Amino acid sequence: MYRLWGQGFWNSGTWNEVLPDNIKRNNRMAKVKTGVRRMSDTEVLQLVQNIVAGATGKTELANSPVTLAQLGTLSTAGSAALAAESLAVDDLAMQRTERADKFVEIRAAVDGFAQYAGVVYNHDKASLQAISLDVANPPTPPGPLPAPGNLQSFTGDLEGTIHLQWEPVPRRDVYVAECASAATGPWTQVYSGKRARTTCDNLTPGAEYFFRVRAQGGTTGTSPWSDITRKRAS
Repeated sequence: MYRLWGQGFWNSGTWNEVLPDNIKRNNRMAKVKTGVRRMSDTEVLQLVQNIVAGATGKTELANSPVTLAQLGTLSTAGSAALAAESLAVDDLAMQRTERADKFVEIRAAVDGFAQYAGVVYNHDKASLQAISLDVANPPTPPGPLPAPGNLQSFTGDLEGTIHLQWEPVPRRDVYVAECASAATGPWTQVYSGKRARTTCDNLTPGAEYFFRVRAQGGTTGTSPWSDITRKRAS
């Protein structure tokens, strides 16, 4: 630091205290690196927890404009937001499956009504078109069933359980789901039914399981196995 003459007489005037340019320049440019812009939300929360743990008890940091208590409160709120988002994603997946199942039922009901109307009207085109239906083209041989898609597994609500769900397959009669303790098997059947979801129980809590599912139809044969999903039992 040095002084510059301000104004007035030498013995009664004013002096201005001035910081050297290099000191002002260094203060202006210095900045602590955090890397938070490139971190995931989970990594940011871990950094906050590390900062709070390392800075607790250091009196020289007591006058920070952002207190450790504030950082802790923000960390708690961020963790709650991540947990809420995860639950919302799981809930949305379940709702999508329920919606898909419901519209399978609706489509089956519409088809049943249409077939009855076709018999009543002796498949007369004009009569069917009057109720927004039409005469079907000659049927073509059905193709093979596709493998069930988007097989997902979720930790169950009860101990030793895992929830499974997948996209419905048209023209199937039943689904068959299998479970194994390794991706290569051996496989054991754990479900056979018409709904595109099930809950596997009597599993060893904390153990990892692998699952696959396929569709079966009376006239359309058996589909390939789905992709494999894995999950630890609750």
